[in-house]
Amino acid sequence: MQNIEQKGGVHMDQHRRVLITQEWNPILKRFDFPPTEAGYEAMKTGIRQFAENEYVRSCCHEVEGLCGAPPGSYFGVPTIEEMAARAEEKRKAEEEAAKRIEAEKRQAEEEARKRKEEEESRRKQEEEARQKREEEEAKRRQEEEEAREKKRKEEEEEAKRREEEEEATRRKQEEETQRKEEEETKMNEEEARQRKKEEEVTAEKEKEAQRSVEDAMTANVAVDKEGEEPASQLSRRDEEEGKCPQPDQEGQSHEQADINKSPEELNDSSGSQVGANLCNSHEDPERQRQIEEEKRIVNGDAKLEADREAAAKRSSEGVTGTADTAGQAGEAASPSINDAENGTLNGHAAVKNQVEEEPRENVSTHQALRPLPVLRAPDSGSEALGVVLREAVVQGVAEGPWLRLLPCSCRTLGVLGDRGYLPLEELQPVTSVTWSCLPMGAAGRFKVRAKHVAVRAHPELRGKVVGVVVAGRMLMGTPHRVAGYLWLRFEESSRKKVGDEEAWALVQDLGGDVLLEPLDADGRRALSNFQGSQAQAADPQTAGSDKVGATAVPPAPTVEKLPTPVTDPVKVSQRVEAAALARKQLKGPLEFRVLAEDHSAPVRKEPLVQSPQLGKLERGELVYGYPGGGWLQLMHSELENSWVFIGTRLSAVWAELRVTARSWNALEVTWPGLHEEKRVAYNVEWRTPEGAAKQMKGHKVSASNKVVLGNLPSGLLCFRVGARVAGAGNNDDQDVKLWGPWAELVAGED
Repeated sequence: MQNIEQKGGVHMDQHRRVLITQEWNPILKRFDFPPTEAGYEAMKTGIRQFAENEYVRSCCHEVEGLCGAPPGSYFGVPTIEEMAARAEEKRKAEEEAAKRIEAEKRQAEEEARKRKEEEESRRKQEEEARQKREEEEAKRRQEEEEAREKKRKEEEEEAKRREEEEEATRRKQEEETQRKEEEETKMNEEEARQRKKEEEVTAEKEKEAQRSVEDAMTANVAVDKEGEEPASQLSRRDEEEGKCPQPDQEGQSHEQADINKSPEELNDSSGSQVGANLCNSHEDPERQRQIEEEKRIVNGDAKLEADREAAAKRSSEGVTGTADTAGQAGEAASPSINDAENGTLNGHAAVKNQVEEEPRENVSTHQALRPLPVLRAPDSGSEALGVVLREAVVQGVAEGPWLRLLPCSCRTLGVLGDRGYLPLEELQPVTSVTWSCLPMGAAGRFKVRAKHVAVRAHPELRGKVVGVVVAGRMLMGTPHRVAGYLWLRFEESSRKKVGDEEAWALVQDLGGDVLLEPLDADGRRALSNFQGSQAQAADPQTAGSDKVGATAVPPAPTVEKLPTPVTDPVKVSQRVEAAALARKQLKGPLEFRVLAEDHSAPVRKEPLVQSPQLGKLERGELVYGYPGGGWLQLMHSELENSWVFIGTRLSAVWAELRVTARSWNALEVTWPGLHEEKRVAYNVEWRTPEGAAKQMKGHKVSASNKVVLGNLPSGLLCFRVGARVAGAGNNDDQDVKLWGPWAELVAGED
């Protein structure tokens, strides 16, 4: 201290900072002499870190006192009083903090106690509710068990009753079948006896005719000996060319024979008919001058004309049981044409090929103003080969006042030949050929009224015959107007057995008789409209034509309003709504595999068979979509939002059944299922195949994609799986019901 006082002297105020620093350094030996202001501040900050140390605090205050500075003014170290005040404040703050912590602790304990009481109360209520639910569930299960037992007994009684009824029906059918077989046997025997008797009579008549021909020829030889053949040689030649055929039997046997004949057989029958004409000509001496012409026909110079005449004669002699006679006669009349084209010409190909036979600038298209006969030659007195109905579209070449029809138009109209003539004054020129089929109404049911009706691949009277439907059969289809005729286009369900993608049949024949009777109001209305339009054109003369000197003026062509395109808004709306519900309830689109066992699956604009086709799906393709009303709305495809009929052409992948285990009377089957759906229930159905001696069926419900079916009969059985995806809430209308295809599995084998 003495050293500090001596060094201070009178310069202590000026050199206070230097003195303090010099004196401080020896005390703690920590800081060097700071040359700058920042160094001083750093030194003071470092000293204040030890302000709690009593030694440091006393040294600081001592140095400040030696230098004449108030305590704490330079180093900032608090004095004893300040330290006591700070300690008191700190103590009070700690007490306040302790009190606050204690209060929070008490509050937390209170809240925990309240929560515990509430939890205990809630658990107690849940336990009571659980016990109540268990009691209600037990009661409900008991009621369901009683209801199931009651239903099982009722089903057993119903099954027993059905078995008894089926047994009685089967016995009755067997008796009826046996009775019909006996009647048919008797009828066949009677027909055989009648045929034999007629054959004997015919043979006797032939012998008499032959004897008369020989006598006539012998007389001719005696009168004229210039190069005439002897009667015996002529008789032998007639025998070599073929004896006079027996008359055709009328009714069903003749009709069925015509349907089943091949083109070659029809040629033979036509030749036999010409031979019969030859024999009849020998019986009448006045027809001797026609013998040479007849011989020329028989020898093949005009074989096609003879075939046509024979077919026309057979059609007019009583083939009343066979419907669509004009079309079949057309086939029989020109088998050479059918053979050349293999019977596969459709409307569009025929138009294209036949138009090319004539220079394009010579071919014109016309529409009939009224029903007209198709003539063999350009002469009003010529023989009629067929009929053209009102509004029928034809193509041909103008030759003066006549139109010579092209072969394609002859085939479409069912004309008995490849050439025919129509008067141009009864035809109206059109700018283009319109071979499109015009729908006349919505799809409906039709019943076959005629004994047999030919089914054709295209709506042409001489189109390829792909099958025959018999009287009483029910058909589903849409009536169309094609070339002035009313045709029925079969739906898929009606053309399954035909085996063709398209199937057509005449609704009304050329004579005005109804072949297919409509059973729905829409179909009856379409038939009535068609008959009305034909009746309006039945009389081609005007009212003033009856006056003396009046000339027949063809009526001005009337423009008939075409019906709107066929659609069924109710069916389309229902199917669209069903698909929308599936889209709403399902997690995503379902996967389907294209089977298309008979042909490709067409894709349509709307869920309706009459809707325009946009494309097709080939066998083996995998498609995605939402089902609705038996149709699938496609997704994730170029044809998105278009529709394809499921039927037997698509198979749901989720419902493909597979046998995983089997025993002598049980099967374990599995299927992929709908894994993404949570609220789904499955129902596996089984039944015996159609035509089995004893019809049996059953089902079993499962919540998983596996089920064991017991008490199954041995043999081949049909199985399918259905799914029901529950919608939100308890509204059954929001549930989505799905069905997979029927699959055949064998049961009863280990």
